[in-house]
Amino acid sequence: MVVLVVRVVRKVTVAVVVMAIVVVKVVLVTIDCRYRFCCSPTNNQALVLRSQQRHKHRIRTAECRGSSFYRLSRLEAAVHRRHSLLVMITGISQDVVPYKFGYCDLEAVFVDNIAMVQLLESDIQTKEVLGWQGLHVFHHILSSCSQKLRVFLNLKGLKWHSHPIDIVHNEHLKPYYLGINPRGLVPSIVEDGVVHIESNDIILHLDQEYPEPRLVPADRREEVAAILRHEDDLHLDLRTLTFRFLFDPAKPTKSRQDLDNYSAGAGTVQGHRDQAVQREVSFWSDYLNSGVTDQQARLAAARLRTAFDGVEAALAKSSYVLGDKLSIVDIAWLVYVQRLVYVGYPHNDLHPHIAAWRAKLMDQPAIAKELELPQELRGMVADRQRSLTEAGQTLTKVCFPELTTPAASL
Repeated sequence: MVVLVVRVVRKVTVAVVVMAIVVVKVVLVTIDCRYRFCCSPTNNQALVLRSQQRHKHRIRTAECRGSSFYRLSRLEAAVHRRHSLLVMITGISQDVVPYKFGYCDLEAVFVDNIAMVQLLESDIQTKEVLGWQGLHVFHHILSSCSQKLRVFLNLKGLKWHSHPIDIVHNEHLKPYYLGINPRGLVPSIVEDGVVHIESNDIILHLDQEYPEPRLVPADRREEVAAILRHEDDLHLDLRTLTFRFLFDPAKPTKSRQDLDNYSAGAGTVQGHRDQAVQREVSFWSDYLNSGVTDQQARLAAARLRTAFDGVEAALAKSSYVLGDKLSIVDIAWLVYVQRLVYVGYPHNDLHPHIAAWRAKLMDQPAIAKELELPQELRGMVADRQRSLTEAGQTLTKVCFPELTTPAASL
């Protein structure tokens, strides 16, 4: 009888252990699947939009330097908890398990349900700027993001102190500027001692502080933020076409030593090493290795064409992208469109409404003076386009060979 009881207990114990193992595996798989769902660029954007639609839910707040309160919705908090749980259970380093929500990295905070990058004071190594008063802008004349910000500032009529950064000679990779913006990108601003990076975050922040004239419709702020994120996601595509068809790949502006110094000298964002730096290093490393291939150029042009198709459809129905009034969305897309005019993108053939809209906006001095090529660069660009034409390597020939009409002229 005792032997029988022992056997039964043993079998029950084994069954319980097996069931426990199965349950743990199911839980881990479920967490991993939900985590992957939330980390998908498509699905997490849907979650962000869904969260924005439910913004009346209870929220928890966290005070952050340089503004009043940053609000993190229950949904975003849930994603963060799932990420933390996955790290805890698997024992994988948090640096290995990427945390992405919407289009924002771990350091993102949410301002009125809009994700923004916020530096800690400890991230800023060039301490002198913390005592500056007024609005100071670090920018470069040809940087598309700088152009977008300067047009915004012009239309707002804001006064600001200009700090040009010579990115052609890699001033943005020097310790002084990396101590202000650890990503080494332009533009950045210092507003009364508070540093802001990322052009779209800067624009949304300044539009709240200086609402007139209105460039971000008050009732469409979250929609505008989503469009600007989409525009920003295409930035490397714009750069790809720029460095294939506007500048000569045989004369790169960065060396491998520059990239090594950049990677080693870049600081932290919210105390963490920043993935944006590695993305920049990867782009320039590939560019040094092989320039921009035909396939890369075609993929970049195809993605931009898809985005422009959406803009074209909007402009077929209204004077501006969001309706009857100019907005920052028009400025963001115009910067891309005007840059691509210089590289030979065939707007007239593919997007006639965009071509007419561009001509209308470029008639405004506050816009044109920031987007037109400086006189000293026009000869270089014309020479580059001429050499591409002679070689049969224009953007239209490479990316849109089905078009028989010539590309838009400079």
